[in-house]
Amino acid sequence: MGAAGAFSTGGMGKTFISYLSIQKEHVSGILLTLIIGLILSVYISFKKLCVLLKEQSGEKVIRVLDIVLGYHEFIKQYYENRLNDTKDIVESEKIKQKNKELEQKEEYLIEFERRMLDQKKGLLFFKLPEQSEIPVTNSFIRKMPMYVDNICKFKSDVDRLTKEFCEKFSQDKEDNKELLKAYFVGIGMYVSNDLFGSSGTNIRTHFRILRNGQHVKYTAVLGSIISNDKITEIPQNSNSMIDRSFQLKKSLIASLNPEYNYDTKTKWDDYMTITYYNLKSCDEPFLSMAISIKYVEQYGDMLYFLNFYKIEECMDSYIKMIDRKCDIVNTLK
Repeated sequence: MGAAGAFSTGGMGKTFISYLSIQKEHVSGILLTLIIGLILSVYISFKKLCVLLKEQSGEKVIRVLDIVLGYHEFIKQYYENRLNDTKDIVESEKIKQKNKELEQKEEYLIEFERRMLDQKKGLLFFKLPEQSEIPVTNSFIRKMPMYVDNICKFKSDVDRLTKEFCEKFSQDKEDNKELLKAYFVGIGMYVSNDLFGSSGTNIRTHFRILRNGQHVKYTAVLGSIISNDKITEIPQNSNSMIDRSFQLKKSLIASLNPEYNYDTKTKWDDYMTITYYNLKSCDEPFLSMAISIKYVEQYGDMLYFLNFYKIEECMDSYIKMIDRKCDIVNTLK
């Protein structure tokens, strides 16, 4: 057989039949079976394609005729439309609803911030040393008449106490030491009872004096009794509340001035320090006073009010009276 005959249809068929050793009488039946199978497979595939195309949704769908006639532009447009449909699925109603909720929350937060800023503009503030501000709330305002009454009572009692002790001082240094301690204990009791209305253990007033380069405990009053609490010694020139109060000639509150808060491992919630700047030893502050409180919610506003009122000026006037009668620095050295 020549090359052309071997690779012709008839030639390939004969070669295939010879290879499978098929007898001549069976060839027609096998060919018929193959042709029928081919027709059925094409029919089934076409039927399945028609079903799939029928299930399409949307404004533009691809038709069987488009495929048969080879409408390539239409088919390309169809796939682009299906891509857009996929994007629509991503931006489903559920996602849109979530985005809407987030937008509403964002608007609420913006509005809340605006209202807070507007409210802050309308608030009054106490400016307290060194550079602090506290808002004057309605609650604070309602308590202010009581605070004023408390201060008036305190000043009246301390004024009387000071005058009584000024008459008792003598030339005896040892006697004066005992009298001075009794005087400062009396001030501590009036602080608790008059200013804060507490004779319990929530208010402590203590005094420190400078000795050997350390601010050490002189005396302390807890409510209405002398306290045996250990008071931490604070080195001089340690950038403490004592040092800064002395420099500013003002009382300072620890929570408002944490940078000067010497770590004393205190158990108190807050405290105010007053350094008597007119009493000095070698140009260093000699006498200081601290008012410590527990339960800031109950007593914190009073501490702020005393700071605003400049209670240190009131106290300094009484200490000057005592110092004129009894040289405090030389007596306690």
